[in-house]
Amino acid sequence: MENNQEQVPVQPPVTAQAPVGVNSVGTSGVDGPNGPFPAELNHWNWGAFLLSWIWAIGNHVWIGLLVLLSFIPVIGGIIALVMVIMLGIKGNEWAWKAKKWDSVEHFKTVQKKWAKWGVILLIVGIVVGILVAVAVIALLAKVATEAPGMIQQFDANIPQQ
Repeated sequence: MENNQEQVPVQPPVTAQAPVGVNSVGTSGVDGPNGPFPAELNHWNWGAFLLSWIWAIGNHVWIGLLVLLSFIPVIGGIIALVMVIMLGIKGNEWAWKAKKWDSVEHFKTVQKKWAKWGVILLIVGIVVGILVAVAVIALLAKVATEAPGMIQQFDANIPQQ
């Protein structure tokens, strides 16, 4: 007996793959567009730690935007603190998996630039903070020394009844 039915080729199941540049953070075991994460990049990322949400946008690590929840009282600050520490610890891995890089050297160069700008902005922020503190202290000292005379002058101009 001969089978008259046509043989239909079996198609392999379709698997969803994230397009290049789409963040794969949170999906363990996924290498991303650059292949496996190189062990030499497994270290602290100062750019991610210091520039947090700006670094996250620039490196397509969208989970880093959780830092922006810091405006929520108490819990937001805790989330932001935990997130910046996680960005420092896992930033290299997340950036490697999230974005297409030409090479490990290209990745290192870009991350060094992020770190450099993070340190520059930190130093500028500290200097500006010190200058503002000195200006406020000087202003308060001036007001404190002139206040008694100003109060007497103000009292003298108030009509007595």
